[in-house]
Amino acid sequence: MDAVNRRLAALGLRATALRRRMMDLEAARRGDENVSTPTEMLRLAVADPRRDGTLPERGKGPHGGGFGYQGLRVPPPDPGRITVADKPGALEGVRCVTAVVELPGRPYAAAIMTTYLKRDSDGEAAIEEISKALFGTFDRLARSSPLGE
Repeated sequence: MDAVNRRLAALGLRATALRRRMMDLEAARRGDENVSTPTEMLRLAVADPRRDGTLPERGKGPHGGGFGYQGLRVPPPDPGRITVADKPGALEGVRCVTAVVELPGRPYAAAIMTTYLKRDSDGEAAIEEISKALFGTFDRLARSSPLGE
């Protein structure tokens, strides 16, 4: 964990830190949570691991669309034409996702974080709504002329 935190700091990510191992319930009870910001998660997501070898390759594959909380969902009109590398996160009262969407003609990245949720499903619904809006906008831009036609 110390090595990861040193590397995060070396990458200029001052708000991102590992404070506990996954599933360490004792540390979670103490409030030792892993933290980041949407901006810093995007910086990690779009970093080119081939440039300096500091980050591992992102896992990605064809994205079949559909909605439901398992991360970012996009409704591709042509299944298989879009790849998504995403990292969802969930704790009680928290839902988040960071993703790189390789939409032909208009790739984009997004980090969506929700917290202080009364119902976890509220965060999932917010991520779904924002995901739909982002995809709709970037898909429309990808298919449009510079004049918006």
